[in-house]
Amino acid sequence: MRRILTGSAAFFSLGLAALLVGCGESLEARSGLEGAFPSDTAAIQAALEAVEVEDRDALEGMLLTRDEHRTLVWDSLPEKNYFSFDYVRLLNEKNSKKAITRALERYGGQDLELVGIEYEKGTETYGDVTLHRGAQIRVRRSSDGEEGEIALVDVLFERNGGWKLMNYVE
Repeated sequence: MRRILTGSAAFFSLGLAALLVGCGESLEARSGLEGAFPSDTAAIQAALEAVEVEDRDALEGMLLTRDEHRTLVWDSLPEKNYFSFDYVRLLNEKNSKKAITRALERYGGQDLELVGIEYEKGTETYGDVTLHRGAQIRVRRSSDGEEGEIALVDVLFERNGGWKLMNYVE
């Protein structure tokens, strides 16, 4: 039997729910990621909004920081056996800067609605970190309703419910 709460019982339930949410650990604290997003969809949507207003700083700020990359995942990655962290990070930063420039040239100023995300290269899990590789981002342009895929983000980083962009597509 389903019970419907009314009056003070409903108010108490809402208050209790708010209290429990408020006491919970923040997404940033739980994930260890500064500016973490609650989902891949939220992260990509934020990137699309930054592209629309041509905000390079916001796009750069959505990326995994150097410290996060080094402390949260680097020691688990197979690349550490072949390359130095500094080399990989420098390459990642250089390629992402070029990719941001290209994305702003191609899509800047356009209102793009996120339709869906698929991961062409699958996922890889390293301890409490999951890398979602080969992001295929499907969007709809609001100006004419046309749908298509755009090259924007390659790898998304997930840890304990928090998401960030690891790199943009060069």
